[in-house]
Order: sequence, then structure tokens, then C-alpha cells
Amino acid sequence: MFARVSVIVPAHDEAARIGGLLSDLAGPVGRGEVALVVVCNGCTDATAELARGLVGATVVETPTASKSHALNLGDRRAGGIFPRLYCDADVRLDEASIEALTTALASAPGPLAVAPRVEYALEGAPWAVRLYASALLAPIIATWIDAHLVGRGLYGANGPARARFGEFPDVTADDLFFDSQFDDDEKMVVEDALSRVPIADSLGDLVRREVRVAAGNLEHRDSGAGREEGARTRLWPALARRGRVLRRWARELRIRDVMPLAVYLSVKGWARFLAIRDRRVGRATAWR
Repeated sequence: MFARVSVIVPAHDEAARIGGLLSDLAGPVGRGEVALVVVCNGCTDATAELARGLVGATVVETPTASKSHALNLGDRRAGGIFPRLYCDADVRLDEASIEALTTALASAPGPLAVAPRVEYALEGAPWAVRLYASALLAPIIATWIDAHLVGRGLYGANGPARARFGEFPDVTADDLFFDSQFDDDEKMVVEDALSRVPIADSLGDLVRREVRVAAGNLEHRDSGAGREEGARTRLWPALARRGRVLRRWARELRIRDVMPLAVYLSVKGWARFLAIRDRRVGRATAWR
């Protein structure tokens, strides 16, 4: 059977987490409906061995611990099988979600980039992490999240959309780069698809994750990788946007969101400070 969709999974030392995703994909991969390519990059654990245990999966190994490099290797191995999904190794999703994403992409008349709705795995998470996750559901934050394909652990493109750019550049925030390649009317959050994404097991883990996010955002801003980044970095348009955001926050703020937003802004602010400090002293962020 010819695969209806290709799924690229970059994996760096994910032996403790990739099992759930492999279980989720076992049915459609085994039936030949999904062409799964797991790219084990710089792994020192049993990630590749576990991936090879899934019948029908293609496993690629590289000594280079780089997510962008892994995405490019996966693209090459998947060849011309479109639509294409790019999925983090610790994400959980069911067959219905894969089908919904595939159908949306395959039926689009032109370029289309998609992502699923997101649900955060919070089992055992401390109160601060839970409050942070609650802030992501507040209208103030959710409005921005719903307009972008980032932070969902999975995004995808049909053939015309993937032709929009060549290889993934060597960047930290691959999802932000991907999102920036498309206009708003070329992006869709597929409501019938859901990815379950872990946030963090502790407040320290959350801050470390957000430092990587902040570093990726700064890198993306400075690279001009977005299609209209030049206009976005001009002073007056930037100030006007900031003013609109503040007015919207004032309208949409709910009492029950105050504490979660306080935690969210504190974590984001501290992470940005640490990311800027690391850049100034030349300290590298986590692997790419």
C-alpha cells in the first residue's frame, strides 16, 4: 500500500519518551498508511533500537546532535511522499488526529501548513507548572497561540507548502521558522486533531525549556528568517503593535487568569533575561 502521509520524527536521546509515540503510530505504519522516518541524531541511548522495533519504520542515525539536521535528513529519506508531518518524539496523538491532519492537507487547493490543537500533559507537575499551563488557555495568550503553529510538538505541510523553502536552517526554533514561511490564510489549526505535549516535570525544567524558547525567538528575530521580518522590526510599527496588544490585554483580562498570568510572565521574563545573558557571554543553548 502506498503511504498517504510521511511523518518525520527527530529524536535525540528519547528512549525514555518515544515509546508512546511509536505505540500511537504502530497501526497506520504497520498497515503502510504512514511512512515513518525516525532520525536519531547524536543519540547515546536506545532510541534507535526502540524505533527499529516498530515494523515498517525507517530509522536513520547521524552522530550530529542537531534537530534541523535531523529534519533535513528525514526530508531526504521521505522523498516525494506528501503530505508531510514533523513530530517531536515525546508527543502523543491518535490515529484520528493523523487522519484529520492528512485529510486537511491533501484536500487543500494550494499551499497549506497545519498543526493540531494542543493539550498539555500535567500528571505529577507542581503547582507553578500547572499555573503556567493554565495561562496558555487564557484568552490573552490563547488568541496568539491559535494564530500560529508553534509549541504544539507537531506541524505539517502539503507539497506546495513544503516547496516554499529549501532545507531547514540551523536554528533553535524550527517551528517558529516554519510558521514564519506562510501567510495567515495559508495556515490552519485542525480542530479535529489533537497532540498531547509534556511541558515540564519541575519549575526548573520549565525555566530551562523557556530559556531555549527565548533563545530561539531572539535568534529568529535577528536572522530575518520570516517573510516580513524587516517590516516587523521597524520602531513605529513595533510600538503600534505593542500598544494594540496592551489594549487587548486590558479588554480580555479575567480575574481567574491573574495568578496564572503572573507565573507565566515571571517565567517568560526570567527565561528571556537568562537567554540574553547567555548570548552576551557566548554560552550555547541546548542542542539543536
